[in-house]
Amino acid sequence: MGVLVSLAALAGVLVTLFGGYLFVLHCSSGDGGAPYVASDSTQADVCGATGDGSVVLLLCLVAVAAGCALAYRAGRAWIAGDGPGARFGAFVAIPAVIPILLLAIANIPSDDCEGAARAAYEAWVEGGRAGEQPYDCETY
Repeated sequence: MGVLVSLAALAGVLVTLFGGYLFVLHCSSGDGGAPYVASDSTQADVCGATGDGSVVLLLCLVAVAAGCALAYRAGRAWIAGDGPGARFGAFVAIPAVIPILLLAIANIPSDDCEGAARAAYEAWVEGGRAGEQPYDCETY
């Protein structure tokens, strides 16, 4: 039981570190200073609200720890005969699955401008980028 919980913890931490690294990289400026996320996009608001992903990383690590604690308790109950083994099996998956879900939810918003902002930006680009830029919709 302890080995399975340890492996679940390791999987959760690895998923968090790899996925978190990609999320932080996505939120931060890219090579040459060009943004991955348009500054006036919904995703930029998410990145800003999460400290460029640091809050998401922290939530993922807390979820891994909580999932491991639940798995450990379910495993102890299963060994003592007070709980089903299926509950233990389900809880062992939590440390790896929850970080994936949290990172996926954080990536749902668009990383490009939408609606009127996008139309104004495209009109500005088509107009030869003359005058003041209406919105920052540059992304790649």
